[in-house]
Amino acid sequence: MADYDAELSTWDTQKPDFKVRDALAVQLNATSDIQEKLRLLSEIQPYDKALQAHIDRMKKLDKRQEAVDRMYQQINGAQK
Repeated sequence: MADYDAELSTWDTQKPDFKVRDALAVQLNATSDIQEKLRLLSEIQPYDKALQAHIDRMKKLDKRQEAVDRMYQQINGAQK
């Protein structure tokens, strides 16, 4: 659990301002200029990468927790 808490605490203090990302996405959807779309996409990219990295870390923690849970189930099953 400490790892989850650490990840969530880190995310809370270091996560990007997604309101900015959302505003950039609105601009992206509103423009038809290809160069402007490319510029906006390059500005959005760091937000998306940060979110994906967080999701990947959480998935890794989930998999590790699932393995621990299986071990406990095996131990409890062997003791019965």
